[in-house]
Amino acid sequence: QYDKYDFISEGDSPSFFYLIDNGLRSMENPTYGGWGGRFGVVNDKLFRNTVLDYDVHTKKFEAEYSLMRWFDDIQNDFAARADWAIASDYKDANHNPTLTIKEGLDLTASPGEKITLHAEGADPDGDQLTYKWWRYFEADTYEDSKVKPAQVKPELLGEMQLGLHREVAKGEKVNTIDLQGSDTNTASFTVPADA
Repeated sequence: QYDKYDFISEGDSPSFFYLIDNGLRSMENPTYGGWGGRFGVVNDKLFRNTVLDYDVHTKKFEAEYSLMRWFDDIQNDFAARADWAIASDYKDANHNPTLTIKEGLDLTASPGEKITLHAEGADPDGDQLTYKWWRYFEADTYEDSKVKPAQVKPELLGEMQLGLHREVAKGEKVNTIDLQGSDTNTASFTVPADA
């Protein structure tokens, strides 16, 4: 049970996160997902945080995880920005690397086709770059599993909704497309035959 001021919710930070271009393209479309969360279409003027991302820690799909999954990245970014504010010289702070994808961001592919993507990264501080590719499978349109999903359930405290989740259904598969080279600057995968 909460007493007065024990729980004060605010939404300014997630709204602000959409203004930081971190490469996830959520500024283009909030259904893509990004630091401000991932939203589903209600109508042509309204999006809501009702979509579910798979939480690798709880092993279930959760609406709140579409934002929580980025907390470490957000904190690291803000720590770097704080350093920028107090550094007397540019070289005294760490700066974000830049990244482009050689093939571009919008590709067309056919079922069964092998796709290879080349990252071209640079760091303004001369730091060694590492790479980690992953598929944001919850935000894409491929159905990994033909199993009927379990029911979505709200987590309530009285009348207040604290979360929204669903369990993984029996036999349901998640993230079935294998990425090769996920820890290098070149990653590849094969578009599923039933895509």
